[in-house]
Amino acid sequence: MDMATETQVFGRCSEINQLIDMLLDTSTSDTDDNISVVSIAGRRGVGKTTVAQSVYCNRKVEKHFDLKAWICFKSKPFQLRISMIDMTRSAPMEISDYDNDLLDLLDLDRIEEILCEVLKGNKYLIVLDSVWDERNWKEMRSYWLVLYAIFDQLGKEGSKILVTTCSHDVANYLNARGAIVLKCLKDQVFWKLFRSCAFGDDANLSENLECIGQEISNKLVGLPLAAKVVGGLLHSRMEEHYWRDVLDNMSWQQDQETDGILTSLRLSYEFLPQHLKPCFLYCSLFPEEHRFEKDALVHYWMALDYIGSCAEGGEGEKRTPEDVGRDYFTELQHRSFFQKRKMLETSKTEFYVTHSLLHDVAKFVAGDVIYRYEYGNFIRPRIPNEVCHLYLGSTDWVNVLRRQISEVKKLQSLVVHPPPYTDSTVVDLKAIFTALSNVRILIFLDQDVATHVLTECVDSMLQLRYLEVAGGAECYKPWGGNHLCHLQVLKVTKIKYRLDDISFGSCLTQVFAKLNNLRHLYMDFYSAVSGIGLLTSLQELSRVFKVGEHEGKISQLKHLNQLRGSLLIKGLENVRDEREAKEAMLENKEYLEKLDLCWSPADKVNAASIERNENVLRGLQPHSNLKELKIISYWGPMAPSWISETKLSNIERIELFGCRIMQVFPPLGELPLLRVLRLVNLDFLEYIGNEVYGKADDQAFPMLEELVLLRLLQLKEWSEPKGGGKITMMPRLRILEIQQCRELKLPIPFALDSPLGEFKVGLYSPKLKGISLLTTYIPVNCKLSGLKILSIGPTSKVERFSGDENEWFERLTSLEELRFTDCEDLKSLPATLRSLPSLKRLHIDKCRQIHFLLEELPAALEELNMIDNCLQQATSAGAKPAE
Repeated sequence: MDMATETQVFGRCSEINQLIDMLLDTSTSDTDDNISVVSIAGRRGVGKTTVAQSVYCNRKVEKHFDLKAWICFKSKPFQLRISMIDMTRSAPMEISDYDNDLLDLLDLDRIEEILCEVLKGNKYLIVLDSVWDERNWKEMRSYWLVLYAIFDQLGKEGSKILVTTCSHDVANYLNARGAIVLKCLKDQVFWKLFRSCAFGDDANLSENLECIGQEISNKLVGLPLAAKVVGGLLHSRMEEHYWRDVLDNMSWQQDQETDGILTSLRLSYEFLPQHLKPCFLYCSLFPEEHRFEKDALVHYWMALDYIGSCAEGGEGEKRTPEDVGRDYFTELQHRSFFQKRKMLETSKTEFYVTHSLLHDVAKFVAGDVIYRYEYGNFIRPRIPNEVCHLYLGSTDWVNVLRRQISEVKKLQSLVVHPPPYTDSTVVDLKAIFTALSNVRILIFLDQDVATHVLTECVDSMLQLRYLEVAGGAECYKPWGGNHLCHLQVLKVTKIKYRLDDISFGSCLTQVFAKLNNLRHLYMDFYSAVSGIGLLTSLQELSRVFKVGEHEGKISQLKHLNQLRGSLLIKGLENVRDEREAKEAMLENKEYLEKLDLCWSPADKVNAASIERNENVLRGLQPHSNLKELKIISYWGPMAPSWISETKLSNIERIELFGCRIMQVFPPLGELPLLRVLRLVNLDFLEYIGNEVYGKADDQAFPMLEELVLLRLLQLKEWSEPKGGGKITMMPRLRILEIQQCRELKLPIPFALDSPLGEFKVGLYSPKLKGISLLTTYIPVNCKLSGLKILSIGPTSKVERFSGDENEWFERLTSLEELRFTDCEDLKSLPATLRSLPSLKRLHIDKCRQIHFLLEELPAALEELNMIDNCLQQATSAGAKPAE
């Protein structure tokens, strides 16, 4: 899914409300179709995507549809196969379990089958963003009719397609049942937007700056994109002479040209600091709406020497080129040259795009230095002799290179990304790549010949800094790459390897031995290659470092002391003892922020294995700079002693998952910066005793904000500290989750001191005859007034709330969201629910015995969500159940 993440929208309330009404409209149309089309039309930069995103994320819309998808067409023609792949990829993972990387390799019929499985039986909303291809109406008509037939056949009645387009003809052609035309913002509203972009939150405005700003605003013709870009430009320097220079340049240039928006955007580029200009221009090498990853862009800029010398950071800290490059990126993002997007609404994976108008500006300024040829946009392209950066996205890329390779002497970047099923040939490829000896960036995404390029061609590219190769074939031959001593980034994906071939592994070891400057490695199999330990400049290992019985020894990590970010080590059951574990020298890796230590799950182990696990974990002590630690499936009764204030003084998050026989904890309460503690599936843990507090004499867990106790089936008690009331417990705790801790019955000692904002509780226990979850864990005299979210369930043997618990609910004066999930025996809601003054959202899921009157609900309630056969349980005199 390609979804914008902007949240603030100016002057579009009327249009947004109209669109929401159109999408929620369930009245039958004149036809028998299950779906209908709604369109948003308007010129580029007017805010169509932003308005569509606001509607897409609306709570009512979210609740109304079973499935949502967002597909962008800016960067590609309206092609049937590409459209189907994008729609399948956009489905939530619980609906679509298909490997996204494999979709590119499937034929059209199989993709259609998968798409049908994704859509079948769902009432869906699909956003088709930026459908404006008018170049071939006949082709577009055939594609659209196929897609429309699939949508109509599979979707429930009431499904909708929302289209954004610059072309009114496209909107009419798609037979939109509802249409909104976005016009430029009116002067007063536009000034409000521009003012927020240019001045930010600054309340002490200079009168002169405000007057100049109004003059500039008047020249931007009410286009929101112009307000963001030009406003960001001005905000970077709040100086009167600088603003006047911008105004004077706008006035002169607009006298010469007719397109004011492009003039304004080009002016924003011209006023960029010199070091940012080539960084932005380089983005025009890729198609419009290309999904940029921040780190990938930084790596491109590093390879081309766009990033200046590294400066000293705070307290004498040496900053890397990556640090400086991220600063460059952030500055461009703050000026609105990049917009953040997400793959899914709930996804943590983010990427960035440039607006098509800014892309046009970059293409215009770059001229012949950057050249892109794709989808047959020329009959016989002529690559300029001055080209430095070349993108080939056509089926005949081999012939294009062969004809003109001798003429492109200045080439520094080559991106080959042809459409799927391109029938490429390997003839003369080696000769072609031999002529590209000055290329610094090679991105090669042709699945037919990718392995050939990797094994036969790259060895002659002596200046290569960035190499990315992806394909669908199996690699039998040894790699090339013995002369790539300048390589900084190596990314090899979607290629299968003969790791059982000794000569192949030996060759890779020799290659790695020569990559003295490699800083980032993205590979699926690197831990099986002994040469990985020779990459002493390495800062990033993607995927997992897996310790094997024979290959992938943990000692390969010994000299990789520049590693940054996160490191996941699996297969720790294959480490023999503490001495071998210490060979990883994790204690020397001062730049690591996150460490996951993982053993393979086992039903049971013997005493010797338990002792070995304890010794291995003792030898894996990390550096004191570590911020996050996760230990998975560790079989040992004691947590490592190095989890302490003196050894992990900067730790912020600890997760113990599946450590089934762990019973003794280190002094976690002493850790000064610990914010999150998650204890999950510790099957034999019965007591959390005083040892967890250590020597705390004033506060225990002083910074803890989130505590999760999940499936601790034997836990009976969390002990009070010996100091009693003299020690404050978890004074900053905001989120508490207790699930399936069926023996934990005593009041939790820290509840009295914690100003909770969110509480989740659930318990299955045949011993309970009435609900006692709430007052048992958190007594009535706790600080409940700040609680905003309460989730109850899953739970059984709970039918109704007691008097104490009704009193408990009555004190939740700030509660905004209440959830009951899988409370299978619950028959009624709290009697005091109506008195809650702030409750806005009530969710009831899989509570089949519950029955209540709508009149029992609080007046402030805005949303009632009932799922899985609960609707008939809500009744009201003369009223239907709420949806």
